[in-house]
Amino acid sequence: MRTNKLSKTLVLIAFFFLLATSTFADEKPILIKGGTIVPVTKPIIKKGDILIKDGKIVQMGRRIKAPRGARVIDARGLYIYPGMIDAYSSLGMVEVGSVSATVDTNETTKKITPFLSVLDAIDPDSAPIGVTRVNGITTALVSPGAANPIAGKAAVIDLAGRTVDEMVLAPDVAMIFSFTKGSRGYGSRGRGGYPSTRMGIAALIRQTLIDAEDYLKKIETWEKKGKKGPKPPRNTTYEALIPVLKGEMPVIANVREAREIRVALEIADAFHLKLILLNANECDKMIEKIKERNIPILLGNIFTNPDETQPYDFYYKLPLRLYRNGIKFAIFVGGAHSVRNLPYSAAVAVAYGLPYEEGLKSITIYPAEILGIADKVGSIEKGKIANLVVWTGDPLQVRSRVKHLIIKGKLVPLTNHDTELRDRYLHLYKHLKIKLH
Repeated sequence: MRTNKLSKTLVLIAFFFLLATSTFADEKPILIKGGTIVPVTKPIIKKGDILIKDGKIVQMGRRIKAPRGARVIDARGLYIYPGMIDAYSSLGMVEVGSVSATVDTNETTKKITPFLSVLDAIDPDSAPIGVTRVNGITTALVSPGAANPIAGKAAVIDLAGRTVDEMVLAPDVAMIFSFTKGSRGYGSRGRGGYPSTRMGIAALIRQTLIDAEDYLKKIETWEKKGKKGPKPPRNTTYEALIPVLKGEMPVIANVREAREIRVALEIADAFHLKLILLNANECDKMIEKIKERNIPILLGNIFTNPDETQPYDFYYKLPLRLYRNGIKFAIFVGGAHSVRNLPYSAAVAVAYGLPYEEGLKSITIYPAEILGIADKVGSIEKGKIANLVVWTGDPLQVRSRVKHLIIKGKLVPLTNHDTELRDRYLHLYKHLKIKLH
């Protein structure tokens, strides 16, 4: 009996020792030495060093001395870029698209769901997260699906961490609205329920905002009276929309056709909403309206097939068109399994005329600015979170490879579900003496 107790005690001690060792090992300062630093917002620094401490960039320059105990990364001949940001995804909410039990994007039982938060559904162990980050994407907006007219709250996460709390960079950064066909009658899909048309969707969103305004007025009146008398009955739907009405939380509006963009702009004007357009396939028809309101766009349609009236390269050149008109945009891929291709979407835009620097900014600092997190990530600057990627070359080139990945100042292993499968079968083939060609 004593032997068993002693064994259990030793196991517990070993467990906590390993846990503590691994945690504190990650907190060592890191010095990246001798690489070409591409800050994105400032001039390139050749043969530069970056010192990371307590998860942040604390020093940049040349010939920085390594602190005692620091881990030194030799980056000579390599390139250091900020981690890329996918501005709209469902990472952590979709595992296998064809298996509904592993998909948590759209709440199909109700049409208006602003009280939903993606933080209640993100799985930190989801395989696509690891697959995505090893291609240099360190941060992503995770959003509820845009099927419901008002779908819920999106959050920004870093793509490393044992728990959701460790991953969250910014909770509740935006409310998701949808004006597209996909949201028509979604709450009662297949049963012919309301709304089933674009005018129904618009009317439902307007009425919900009117009701939320009335609710807010009742709360404010009750507070002005010194909270005397009974508090207005709590309504979680309208309560969730108060930050939106106050302009504290932007609305990401899923729109595709010009008529949907027009309605979104009209509602934003009427309720003084802070608007971000999502997709906006026909934004070229509304350029002036968008420009005069200074509304940014999240573009996820680079590889969308043009319709019969559009030239073959319409979507390839859409970023260039927005750039020439002074409209800020961020390129995203979306979904969960293809987010790794984010740099190649920007690369196509560059290949079709967008200046290289703008292409790089469209997946780094621009999404950070649009989502209100530019003080934390999106560029390499002193004081920002150390989300850095050491590349063998230009990340917009498909042959470039990630050599080192740092998220929140910690080195992240370059392994994931895909590399494990590769290694498993390479070992099997080797064991069976099968040659791969």
